[in-house]
Amino acid sequence: MPHGKFELIKKQVRERFALLIWRATSERFDAADGADTFFIQDGLIRLQTIHYRLLLSADY
Repeated sequence: MPHGKFELIKKQVRERFALLIWRATSERFDAADGADTFFIQDGLIRLQTIHYRLLLSADY
């Protein structure tokens, strides 16, 4: 999202797993229900998943 403003809602880390819950807004779009998950091994991200709903901004 060009010029997007991201907000981190929640972060959970347990052992080699991490979860980020977020939302974002921009001039044209809003990203709702954002969630990224990570599997980390040997200091490297080995797997990442992402989910979000992209909506037209109410102001657009």
